[in-house]
Amino acid sequence: MDLRPLAARPVSLLAVSVSALLLAAPAHAEVVLDTFGPGDTAPGLNWSLDANQSLAVPFSLSSDSKIDDILTSISGGGTYQLGIVAGAPGGAFLYSTTLTDPLANSQANGLGWVLGAGDYRLVSKTESISGGTWAGGSQPGAQAWAFTGLAGGQVTWLFTGPDDAPAGRTTNDPTFASTSLPPGNVISIASMMSLLRSVRARVEPNGFGSAKRALPKQSRSVELQESTRAGAPSTS
Repeated sequence: MDLRPLAARPVSLLAVSVSALLLAAPAHAEVVLDTFGPGDTAPGLNWSLDANQSLAVPFSLSSDSKIDDILTSISGGGTYQLGIVAGAPGGAFLYSTTLTDPLANSQANGLGWVLGAGDYRLVSKTESISGGTWAGGSQPGAQAWAFTGLAGGQVTWLFTGPDDAPAGRTTNDPTFASTSLPPGNVISIASMMSLLRSVRARVEPNGFGSAKRALPKQSRSVELQESTRAGAPSTS
């Protein structure tokens, strides 16, 4: 049996150090947008989602990402297009998927939508006359969200909020994020070996080293208090 103190066994210490550096923490999906209430609830107003009204929720990315999953509170009969546009809400979809007869808290998985750093909108629209709803998360917001409405006799995008945005959550692929880190955030083999030599050199031979009910569709302009609001989306 080797009775020497641990610090006198440089080979063993080196092996332990290598193991500690190579063991990575489990990768968890990063949430890049979340307007749901506590416990994935959407207790806010039921914002109408129909042929007359589309909805858009803003979010930003600080680095390249791959959006894999989207959870929303969209509910209703028919088909709904759900996707991402860059910048202003009226732009063309960069990516989209179709929801058919969705129920609240339906999730679109395995999307693989690659996006660069920048500002985006999660947008949903439908051609259905009866339509459905995209319930609000009843949460305070930081950015105004958007809806389509009439302005000067034409259908256009208007802004409201930032509170009670339609409830949605997008998450990215952590594997993609980790492989896309700038070189300065990736430890090289040479740097790792230099660190191990430093650890080994510091060891002394005799010691250790150191959901809400549906409302009749109505205009809510009379409820607006903030001067920054340009209009109000309708509810169902």
